[in-house]
Amino acid sequence: MQTKFLRAISIQIVVPLIVLAMPMFYIGISIVANFYNQVLNNLITIIVSTHGLASTFVMLIIHEPYWKYCRTLFAGIGTKVSANKVVIIVSITNRETPQAGRQT
Repeated sequence: MQTKFLRAISIQIVVPLIVLAMPMFYIGISIVANFYNQVLNNLITIIVSTHGLASTFVMLIIHEPYWKYCRTLFAGIGTKVSANKVVIIVSITNRETPQAGRQT
């Protein structure tokens, strides 16, 4: 039990480090070399912003209680659910009201 937990925590620590390693490497090189490229800066910003998403997916996949819950949560997607449906039809009619000075 503890070895599974240790393995899960290790993976949960390593994945964000891998996601953040490339941006940190680029930032270090660009500071030392006094290099500026707006396209690469934007790409690095996008990669760093996916850090939280990657960490969340790893947590949901690695820890058993989380993936069991997600499996039950998404188990109903794609299946046809038959239920009684109630349809309410509202009809609004536009009645003309007699205008002043106009005879009907």
